[in-house]
Amino acid sequence: MERIIADALDSNLLPEIFNHAYHGIAIVGLDGKWLLVSKSLCDILGYTESELLKLSFQEITHKEDLEIDLWKFKSLLKQKIESYKMQKRYFKKSGALVWAQLSVSLVKNDTNKPKYLIAQVQDITEQKDEEHEKEVIATVIKEQNERLLNFSRIITHNLRTHAGNLMALTDFVEDEIKETKENESFLAL
Repeated sequence: MERIIADALDSNLLPEIFNHAYHGIAIVGLDGKWLLVSKSLCDILGYTESELLKLSFQEITHKEDLEIDLWKFKSLLKQKIESYKMQKRYFKKSGALVWAQLSVSLVKNDTNKPKYLIAQVQDITEQKDEEHEKEVIATVIKEQNERLLNFSRIITHNLRTHAGNLMALTDFVEDEIKETKENESFLAL
């Protein structure tokens, strides 16, 4: 195994893996600044490498996601956790939002002190859009079902009311017919 790793380092395989990975990869400093970013991360976020290296993850994280991300980040630095995953939103250079599945791991030095972090970023915007669309459809279906249920209740009530009226009229007519048959003046006709 060590020989494979040594060969990989000698043949510059690791930079090749880093730069050709499908998902974004970054080395992040203990202050949250990007130290090294892959081409795929630049593509996901819409920044050039030099632009992204001037920023920190905090600057491009959606404010609603920043608090939980920072809490996990600090827990990682305090070595309370070894790694974390979360879904979060980044602002692209264009200002558009991109949803990402973020996985972060801490790398330590020989004295077990935090050295830097490895972040992996997967664009899940399409999945989140599909989830949102399904939620909207489910809400519409739920509302339509409630309307149909209310409509069926109204129809049932109206049918019962009309049926009751018809039964009362039928009873009235039957009573009148009995009176008519029993009354002699109607029999002569």
